[in-house]
Amino acid sequence: MSCMADILLSYTVPHLEAYFEVDNKNFREYLMLGFGFRRKDEHTLIKKYEDYTLLGNNLHEMNEEAKKNNITLELDPYLTSLIKTVECDVSSLEQSRHNGLNTQRNQYSKIDLPDNFYRKPKSFQLRSIAHVLSVQNSANFSVPGSGKTTISLAAYSILKEKKVIEKLLVVGPLSSFLAWEEEFEQCFQRRPKSARITGEKNQRHVQYQNSDDYEMFLVTYHMLKFEQKNIEALLQKHNFMMILDESHHIKNFYGGIHSSIALGLGKHARKKLILSGTPVPNSLEDLWSQFTFLWPREDLLGTKLAYKESINRDWKATKKRIEPFFVRITKDELKIPKPKIERVHVKLAPEHYDFYYELSRTFITKSKQYCGARENEFYRVCMAWLLQAIDDPNRLMMKQNTFMRLNKNKELMKMLFKYRKNARPQKIMNSYETVRKLISANKKVLYWTYFVNNIEGLAANEFKKFRPLVVYGEIPKDDSVDEDNREKRIRLFKADPKRKLLIANPAACAESISLHSVCSDAIYLDRTLNCAQYLQSLDRIHRIGITTNPHIRLYIASKTFDVRVDERLKEKEQLMLKILDDPFEPINLETSENDYYGAINLRMEREAAVDNELIKEELIGAKK
Repeated sequence: MSCMADILLSYTVPHLEAYFEVDNKNFREYLMLGFGFRRKDEHTLIKKYEDYTLLGNNLHEMNEEAKKNNITLELDPYLTSLIKTVECDVSSLEQSRHNGLNTQRNQYSKIDLPDNFYRKPKSFQLRSIAHVLSVQNSANFSVPGSGKTTISLAAYSILKEKKVIEKLLVVGPLSSFLAWEEEFEQCFQRRPKSARITGEKNQRHVQYQNSDDYEMFLVTYHMLKFEQKNIEALLQKHNFMMILDESHHIKNFYGGIHSSIALGLGKHARKKLILSGTPVPNSLEDLWSQFTFLWPREDLLGTKLAYKESINRDWKATKKRIEPFFVRITKDELKIPKPKIERVHVKLAPEHYDFYYELSRTFITKSKQYCGARENEFYRVCMAWLLQAIDDPNRLMMKQNTFMRLNKNKELMKMLFKYRKNARPQKIMNSYETVRKLISANKKVLYWTYFVNNIEGLAANEFKKFRPLVVYGEIPKDDSVDEDNREKRIRLFKADPKRKLLIANPAACAESISLHSVCSDAIYLDRTLNCAQYLQSLDRIHRIGITTNPHIRLYIASKTFDVRVDERLKEKEQLMLKILDDPFEPINLETSENDYYGAINLRMEREAAVDNELIKEELIGAKK
């Protein structure tokens, strides 16, 4: 029997029509019933395809069934080539499945690394390295701070020595670039020949032209849409290991631009790896794009519709299918020394308390006026103002419209002026003394506060003599934006022995930044109810490689909302750490600067509702 396919091009997607001249009755019925072919004439069946992948899958199954029936398929060259590709992909998938399971069952005491790789992996990292090597395209869902970058570079060094891989392409958030370059230098004891695909178009063009000169290319998810064709050509020119760092950025189940472009580019990579400590920010649907990037055919998770039905019907069966393709290091395996948490309780001055309580009463008595249509927004403003007032009423954000309304409260203004006559921001004064002692002892200090007015005010006044470096949202991220940027300031803090104080906002400095090699002391002037950002900020100095137990000092004003924030964060921390033990529990550690509650998924939305009640109780209590 013979078979041929005509390729018809449309303006949108390629359309394929497969014709089968079928004489065998049983096989003909098999094609019609199992694959939806229709009869064109007495001997010919026809089916229209709009997807090459689906055609390839079907052809593989048809060919296998034909062999069982002793039928010889005579295919045209195009379909013959396609079947070979499909069979190769299926073989690779099955081999990777087998290797992945074996890797997870085995114990590893040693991995033979090239002589030019100098960092010795931790014992709990060896299985992860072996998994990357034995599984063609794999995922590492280890918890934050477990050394996923080192694991990736170790595997890369082995594959490069074997000439399987030539270069690295890392797609990740901009804040991850410095971490990759620093980790590379620590692993290989030399600076990487890295190309950051950022900046002006002409500059990027030169990097592509001189691609032979670079070994590691770094690009953001946002830049993919501008550089898709150039990166595709780059992947075709060299054998790349393509890594998606923080791979949950392509989670969009319904076709986000980042995920669709990444999936397309992945088909041209020699080897693929995805990294994320929180691969499921919203729901199990988030996994489809990430695993489909690794294995773009439908053999693993099927179509979106099939996958959605499978996770709703039998998630355990779906999980079993993907388990061989990912590896995970848990928090318990890290065995990092626990930080010393010191709660420094501070008593505010009487006039300071007076202003704080009057502000609380003002919010609750005027709640209808301020609240408007969005209750969550109202309570978020309440929380921010209460916490800033606890730090120092003089640093309240005066430009907010809410303050203009509060300004009409004569009693509140009276309290503010009374405070200003003898301003004693006790938390700031006490924390200053701690900073002074630590710096005098030649220690570097990481000083956290959520509020920009605090950062700018402290840097210009109380802490000015320490020449602090500051990082918050308005500071540009890297050299492609401005010469003075977050990255440069963080490098300076780590490298310059004279710059011992970094004042930062967790929203701008909590992701993909490692400071544990130079700093083991952190001070929190304030914390919000955003537990995700708090946990991430802790991880800046509490990571693999720490040589001393980090000392965390939490400044808490007695008889204020600070106390309730501390109690609530302890509850949330236990919940979030429990969730982090399971990579498939919805959790998002990348909450936005304005999202104090971390209301990213259903679980966190429920937590946000509890937070709102907590704030309401605080306001009512202050009124009494």
